[in-house]
Amino acid sequence: MNILFCCPQRFKILITTLIGLFFTLSCAGNNSSPQDSSLLTFMTPDAEVNQKLRSGVLNPDEVFGISITDEGLSIKTPLPDNWTWAAVKDYEYQNQTISFFFMDGWLFTDKSVKTPFRLKKSRKDVSDLIHSNVYSIAFYTEKGIEKEVVIFIASEQAIEAELVIDKKLWGEEKRINYSLQAGEGHFISIMKMADEFQPHFFANDQIIRQSIDLNIGWKFKKGDYPQAHRNNYKIDDWEDISIPHCWNTRDVYDQRLVNDGYDIYHGYYRGAGWYRKEFSLDKSLKNQRIILEFEGANQITDVWVNGKYTGQHVGGYTGFNFEITDRVNFGKQKNVIAVRVDNSYNYDVPPHTADFVFYGGLYRDVNLSITPKLFLQQAVITFPHISETIAKVEVKIEVVNNTSEQARVLLINNIVDTGGEIVTSIQDEQIIDGGTTHQFQQALPDIEYPKLWSPDQPNLYSFYST
Repeated sequence: MNILFCCPQRFKILITTLIGLFFTLSCAGNNSSPQDSSLLTFMTPDAEVNQKLRSGVLNPDEVFGISITDEGLSIKTPLPDNWTWAAVKDYEYQNQTISFFFMDGWLFTDKSVKTPFRLKKSRKDVSDLIHSNVYSIAFYTEKGIEKEVVIFIASEQAIEAELVIDKKLWGEEKRINYSLQAGEGHFISIMKMADEFQPHFFANDQIIRQSIDLNIGWKFKKGDYPQAHRNNYKIDDWEDISIPHCWNTRDVYDQRLVNDGYDIYHGYYRGAGWYRKEFSLDKSLKNQRIILEFEGANQITDVWVNGKYTGQHVGGYTGFNFEITDRVNFGKQKNVIAVRVDNSYNYDVPPHTADFVFYGGLYRDVNLSITPKLFLQQAVITFPHISETIAKVEVKIEVVNNTSEQARVLLINNIVDTGGEIVTSIQDEQIIDGGTTHQFQQALPDIEYPKLWSPDQPNLYSFYST
């Protein structure tokens, strides 16, 4: 489980992309270059239609189905089969200025119109508050506690689109970058939630979980020494090693002389081996929880800390840990870890035979995990439903209160996309009695239009629990 602490994020960005087959930007009513996106009026995915609009051969009212009826302004664009979007910006029609765009069957505008499409009517056009190096149309609306701006962007050339939402809109500036391919139209929805519902990360100075690497500075001796767990045991003739370590690396497994007709099998050492290490802990950790973690040891492991037996782990292929809070010293006084590992054949420890050897030793990292006595113990994340339009996420998280007092716990869960934006978030507050564990079960708000993973587009999201 990853734990991340950073500054609060204020925006949730949901992005979906639709790419036309090909288009050329066009403009009407002026002689500016098609590259000057600030002066462009009409955009379609069809290069021939754009050229005819630009030259005046086609009437834009007919192309986009714009008319005035007894019921008011009507937009009934006859979209060809290969059109997935079209856009009109600041078009002067019947003494009014019209801006709208179609995308994925929706008509976005700030006007009251009659249309056969699904209508997304916004409160006002805020295109003048979106500063960009590409063609853009923006509409703003408020939905309950959320304030939303929807932005359409497009470019005739491949370009790194840069958008700046003017601070006049929300009281602060927001910047967005997006790589547009040549001939691509793109839709962005940005929501600013009310302060009490904003996702939140704790600040960097509140990081309290630490990991201390113990891989360097070990002593080792092959064989069994029943008193080697004692702090005053003499280890002058022991070997200096670092973890990961295996005591079979120099064993001869077999010798085969192909031409003499003999196979000589030497085997390899299977038995006990002992490891010892000294370490110290700063006084500042005295009120923390100290956990000794082994990522792998083959195959029966017994552990002592400062001469006190701590526990045993059976099996060579899973990590394990022991809490040693009540066994360690802080300050100048040293601590001693003693570890006996045994890879002898044992009928009670599978597997008994395999197409690999059962080498012995501490063959993966060893470290100390330092946590507060109120801590996250386990997180299970499931996805009941995922599609191109929506992803549902559920989490179960155990929080342990190892103190003697009752604690009020605020749990914050965030899912973050590859761009560092929080796409969904949830908070929950509970009172947990001392010496107990509480399991939080939460269904996060749905992620709209998730970026799905594939070999060609290996999109990944990160989950952070605080």
